[in-house]
Amino acid sequence: MFRAIAAFLESFAVACFALTTLAVAVAERQAPSPAPGLATLDALMPGAGGASIPQVPMGLVAQPVNGALWSLLWLAIASGFAHVAVRLCRRFRGPPRIMVTVGLLAAALAPWIVYRSQVIGLSIGVLGILALVQGLFDDTAAEGDEDWGLVPLGVLTAWVLLSILGATGVTLQGWLGLDPQRAALLMLLGVSLAGARIQLSLGRNIAFSLTLIWAMIGIAAAALGGSMTVATACVLGISSLAVVIVRVTT
Repeated sequence: MFRAIAAFLESFAVACFALTTLAVAVAERQAPSPAPGLATLDALMPGAGGASIPQVPMGLVAQPVNGALWSLLWLAIASGFAHVAVRLCRRFRGPPRIMVTVGLLAAALAPWIVYRSQVIGLSIGVLGILALVQGLFDDTAAEGDEDWGLVPLGVLTAWVLLSILGATGVTLQGWLGLDPQRAALLMLLGVSLAGARIQLSLGRNIAFSLTLIWAMIGIAAAALGGSMTVATACVLGISSLAVVIVRVTT
């Protein structure tokens, strides 16, 4: 009975996450009014003065602008269902994975709350990140850091981290009057620092860092022509994560 309830809750959370992710990705955007020399960056950080997304202002990762980021979005959705499939194959053994379910539900709810209240929406999003990270730590401790079954959850956690930090960058752009370049740089700094710290704790389960690197490649491609500074920051972030990957795998 308990396993049936756990299976239903995790499946429901993944379905909510998938539906919200797709809805956010295809949400209608208003036509941009870019500042001189920042055309690409207005798409990168669609806040004040740039492309506005009235319903769900979540940023570049949640609303992709190129093939690399679109493929990452679809990978995140597929990873959600793959995670449930792995858990079903293992008959939901071990202690309950409540944190993963909470994290996915929070990630599904946050984009809609952000439109009404940025503080509450981002707080829920941060709760989702913390819950998913804790769930990933718990699964790693239970299954071992070389277990391939942890790959989907690593991808999911990284994507939610990217999405919420992207929304935070958009919010800071509006609150502090930052230009798109500075907002993007703050977002990338947060991704790099958080990614390195989390990966060091995950050990050989490098799906998390590889997802962040994939996203930074897509962001760098979007920034080319608008800001070499942002593109360079992506390269530096990729380099730092690569060093962490080498450290934990050797």
